[in-house]
Amino acid sequence: MTSHNILTSPAPPESVLEHIKPGADVIMPNANGEAVKLVDTLEEHAEQLQDVRIHQMHALRERRYINGEFGDHLRHVSYFLAPATRKAYLAGNCDLMPNHFSEVPDLLRRFTKCSLVIAAASPPNRHGYFSLGTNCDYTASLVGRAPFFLESNQQMPRTFGGNQVHISQVVGWAEVDYPLVEAHAVVPTDLREVPVSEVTDEVLHYMMPTRYCESDLMSRCAQQLFGDLPPGIGRVQAIVDWIHDSIAYEPGSSDSTTTAREVFVERAGVCRDFAHLGITFCRALNIPARLVVGYVWFDEPPQDFHAVFEAWLGGRWVLFDPTRMAPVDRLVRVGTGRDAKDVAFCTIFGDVRMTGKKLAVRELQDESLQPSKAPPPSGALIGIEKPVPLVQAAQATG
Repeated sequence: MTSHNILTSPAPPESVLEHIKPGADVIMPNANGEAVKLVDTLEEHAEQLQDVRIHQMHALRERRYINGEFGDHLRHVSYFLAPATRKAYLAGNCDLMPNHFSEVPDLLRRFTKCSLVIAAASPPNRHGYFSLGTNCDYTASLVGRAPFFLESNQQMPRTFGGNQVHISQVVGWAEVDYPLVEAHAVVPTDLREVPVSEVTDEVLHYMMPTRYCESDLMSRCAQQLFGDLPPGIGRVQAIVDWIHDSIAYEPGSSDSTTTAREVFVERAGVCRDFAHLGITFCRALNIPARLVVGYVWFDEPPQDFHAVFEAWLGGRWVLFDPTRMAPVDRLVRVGTGRDAKDVAFCTIFGDVRMTGKKLAVRELQDESLQPSKAPPPSGALIGIEKPVPLVQAAQATG
């Protein structure tokens, strides 16, 4: 949208300096709520500032002012020690306010002047409302109670709830465009297989054969393919790699009755079949596994209900997608079960025929913005080496 649709026009980041007086307590949100360009401006003009404190819980970026380069001109007050602040605090270059997270809004109101809130936000809508995006946290409690100067970032997603700031509640705002910091789930590369004797009762039934996952009938096959690989997450990854490389993804090649054993024979299937085969191989190797279904956006084929599987490794469930069609950590989980019998996308009673289907899946962000960088799918987990058969390993060490 253009600035003439709203009440006031954006200003350059330098205009924030007009609103910071000597001794000011500046409040800033967590993580991606940091107003990056505004803080850049404060650091560039730090020598003009007097006894200014920036209060923030979790800083993602290492900053010169956090490391004490500007002395009492501009100093950081941390409410949570993170990698960007821990060394600075231990060196005496920034301050720490001990707290319980729920107490932070009250602490800010009681022990600071709440002189100004600087925060990253999504662009204003046609009604003049900004959204505090990914990190409203304690700053939302100050809307209407403290002046705000916002950094309107084209790449900040619009979120909803009690984090809306009307343009009449801000003393100024600047337009910026830079990517947010993304953190993706890290899967440990050394997760072990849990011995059967240690599998808990609630997990144990995920080791049993089921209608679509005939692990008892596929046991010999699983042992021939993967039995000589070292136990652990690497062996499950080898199963995923084998399915991806050996089974063709062909819509229409299977139906509602197709089992993992049939997929193995026919060498073709869809996401549900890929997941069923992964579950079957895992269970045949005494690794608990279960089906996970939901929605996730992918390039092709057309959007549909998506199925992946989880394996019980190291006392936790780890997601895998043998199709490699989408990053597993972006799947919106709808159901979890032993196989498709437990979590079918629909259960039909009577004579029903599908006459048409149209499904749209979109990630919750402005489609006019640059898409965020996708993390690697499970089939390309970084740091997990291809397992070496035990016989080969013994020969190498001998």
